[in-house]
Amino acid sequence: MNSYVSQMLVEVSQEFSRSPRGRVAAPTGIWDHIIVFASVVVVLAALYLCVRFFLLPREKDRDHIKHKILSDDVPAGRGDDNGQ
Repeated sequence: MNSYVSQMLVEVSQEFSRSPRGRVAAPTGIWDHIIVFASVVVVLAALYLCVRFFLLPREKDRDHIKHKILSDDVPAGRGDDNGQ
């Protein structure tokens, strides 16, 4: 019984390796095309917004957290003066 199962597995794997159907995953209907198109639109929109807001954030509010983090102002007594 074991040899029969292993022989069948070998035959099945050889058939799939020669079959062109196993290598291609093309859209088959209109809904597949709609889903692929919508996915491409979502990915491109997310990529555009990511690059846009990374390069040009346009944040002008002086109370925004980034201004506190990026500020070069060092309070008195907290500078890098090697303990002096």
